[in-house]
Amino acid sequence: MAHTYKLGRLPHVPDARVPHFSIRARTLAPAPSSSVWYAEVQNWGMMLNDNYGCCVDAAAYHKILQDTTYAGNPLVATDDDVIAAYSGSTGFKADDPLTDEGTVVLGQGGFMEYWSKTGIPIAGKINKLDAYFQITKLDPAEWKKAVYYFGGFMLGFNVPKSIMEADQPPFLWNDPSGPYAGGHEVWVDGYESLSNGYTVFDFISWGARYRMTIDFMEKVDPEIVVPYDSLCLNSHLLDAAGHTRAELMADMAALRGEAS
Repeated sequence: MAHTYKLGRLPHVPDARVPHFSIRARTLAPAPSSSVWYAEVQNWGMMLNDNYGCCVDAAAYHKILQDTTYAGNPLVATDDDVIAAYSGSTGFKADDPLTDEGTVVLGQGGFMEYWSKTGIPIAGKINKLDAYFQITKLDPAEWKKAVYYFGGFMLGFNVPKSIMEADQPPFLWNDPSGPYAGGHEVWVDGYESLSNGYTVFDFISWGARYRMTIDFMEKVDPEIVVPYDSLCLNSHLLDAAGHTRAELMADMAALRGEAS
């Protein structure tokens, strides 16, 4: 019997307003062979993505959980938080299944704009992103830098029906062949170079950690967004990689300037 986890990421909408990570990546030293930002989180939580197509919201809340865990003050989204974020960004109503239509990530009125301008609820407060940028190149070196330097990225992609029709999702996602069941959004927060020469990326979905190969990621129409949030800062006002908010926001200002 196939599992009942949900998808919910709608097709990519190009957004020329969002700066490209490539501008920043070329100034960064190469990332190491492996990077892990998931080890400290004990329970990721389903975030209602087994009931609704709120995978984009789930990915955002998984990022917040990771950031705040590594900063020393973990914040866990409640079901009410997830429903409020999904409802606010899409018009979803929990009592009307016809409104459970999924989420656009980029573009006017997309989730990233909503998260940045309006914000999503967490721990009784409203969380707004400081900044975000996009990766449009199929370049694993850039993906590694996004994970190593910024803690991870949100990944939207097409999911093969074979994964959705399995009794349980496989731990390693390595077969990108269609047909596809729909779009999904996950939080990517690690990678490892294996002894056989392959590199795999770790991601969080449906409350668990999975892995995908570079070949899989390249062939499922990836949409990549790198968000930055001051919640990642610890009591010394540094993120887990040792960066200050001023340093990263200066990067973002430079990105906007070069992209304009």
